[in-house]
Amino acid sequence: MMKKLCAFAGFLAVSGVAFAGTPTIDGTFDGEGVWGAPVATDPGSDGWAGVDATALYVTHDATYLYLGAACANSSWQNFGFAISTDSGTGGNTAEPWGRQIDFNYPEAPNFVLRGENNNGWRELRTWNGSDWSTGSGSDLGATESNVSSSFIEARLPLATLGIGGVQDIRVAFFVSGDNAGEHGAFDQIPNGTGNTTATSWNMSSSRNVLNDMSSPLSVPVELDLFQID
Repeated sequence: MMKKLCAFAGFLAVSGVAFAGTPTIDGTFDGEGVWGAPVATDPGSDGWAGVDATALYVTHDATYLYLGAACANSSWQNFGFAISTDSGTGGNTAEPWGRQIDFNYPEAPNFVLRGENNNGWRELRTWNGSDWSTGSGSDLGATESNVSSSFIEARLPLATLGIGGVQDIRVAFFVSGDNAGEHGAFDQIPNGTGNTTATSWNMSSSRNVLNDMSSPLSVPVELDLFQID
C-alpha cells in the first residue's frame, strides 16, 4: 500500500498564538475567525484623551506577522507596537519618536512599529545595539498598516523580524499624541502593574513607563510530518 507524507499546521504554544487566517489590512477588524482570540485584553476605560485600547491581537501566515489592536482613538494621535523577538538583545530606552514614554519591558523590544493614526507616516524602527535610528525615514505605506477610529492593524514580514523558524515573541501596544515634548502614553495593552498612563497633556516632568508585554507567543506555525497508510 502506498504511504503518503502529509504536512499539517500544528497549533503551537500553551500560552501562544495559533494561526487563524490572513487579515486584510484596511483598518477593519476581520473577527476572531481570522485573528484568533486576543493575546491580551483590558476591558476598563482607563485611557487618556479619548483613547481606549481593549484587545491586542497577533497572528501570522507563512510570510507575515499581523498585529492588531481594538482601540478607540483619534486621527491626531499615533500608535506603536513593540516587539521582542530575541531575549536579552533589545533596547529599553525612551520610545523611538521621542514622546514622554520610557520602555522598561521585561524582554526589551527589538522592533517598534510606529505610525500616525491619520494613516500618514508609519515606519519600523530596529534596535541596532545602541539606539532606534535604524528604519527611520522609511515609510511602510498603507498596504502594511491601516487605522480606523476603532481598530489599528499592521503586518510585518517574518524575514524582516528575523523569524525563520519557530520561536517565542512578545508584543505590546501603546497610543500617544502629536506633541513629542508633552504627550505620554494615552493607553496601552497589556496594561499591568507598573505601566503608567498619562494624567495630563504635558508629561515632560513625569514620564510614562511601559513595562508589560504579552505572554510568549510561538511563531510561525510549525509544520509536522505524519504518515497515512
